[in-house]
Amino acid sequence: MDSVHASTEYFKTNDGLALLERRWRADSASRCVAIVHGLAEHSERYDLVARQLVSWGYAVYCFDQRGHGESEGTRTDSPSFESLLDDVEIFLARVEQAEPELPRILLGHSMGGLEAVALLGQRKPELDAAVISAPALVPAVKTGAIRRGIARLLRSIRPTLRVGIGLDPAGLTHDAALVKRYIDDPRVDSTITVRLALELIGAGSGARASMNQIQVPLLVLHGDADPICSPEGAHLLHAAQPTGQSNLILYPMLLHEILNEPEWRDVLADMHAWIERVVPLEGIA
Repeated sequence: MDSVHASTEYFKTNDGLALLERRWRADSASRCVAIVHGLAEHSERYDLVARQLVSWGYAVYCFDQRGHGESEGTRTDSPSFESLLDDVEIFLARVEQAEPELPRILLGHSMGGLEAVALLGQRKPELDAAVISAPALVPAVKTGAIRRGIARLLRSIRPTLRVGIGLDPAGLTHDAALVKRYIDDPRVDSTITVRLALELIGAGSGARASMNQIQVPLLVLHGDADPICSPEGAHLLHAAQPTGQSNLILYPMLLHEILNEPEWRDVLADMHAWIERVVPLEGIA
């Protein structure tokens, strides 16, 4: 295997924030995966996944979303969900510019999965396929109307007021060492602004309404014991696609971060096998 070349760069958003981008690549690659991470985490948490993909011939790109990781912006905040989609579009344009000859596959996890679904259904970027991991389309715990009403009132008064995300790290993975690393990671946040919380709730409805407009092959992956994002969202996404365009794999007993579970290599192998099937390399140098 060629050695992995890992590097970082910054790029600017439409409103002037500097976002960190990570790249993993060997001297040669036959496909490219662009990763959009989840809420309150960051791109470096995908280092092991990226290195395995590189060993299979992929170039891998990921970025810290605004207000996340080492990127600029108010922590775990965005003025709108559309701003998050704008950022992903800029990121994908950079990936296309860097790898113009390679087939491109979008991988979105959790909040990143929600963004990927919305982007694919509403803005239709030019991609060869997409993998959606544990999408935040249906929360495992519903937010009541009274709580949403209070949140909307707070947003009108102080939109960047911070509230607890309410995520139990034990629901991420059965790997206790990774749970501890998550808890101890200073780049992981435990709070979110009221504004972003409401934006994500609204975005779930919008993404569900447009997901029947997706035009690329989809692989939908979810742990059936996920206590954070309900597997119902994965079922709805899969069912909304034309026959033969989507594959759904549910992993028994796995939690939210299937790519951080002890079985992560099996999950990644399923993804690799699917990509090899739906994104052939005929004509690719």
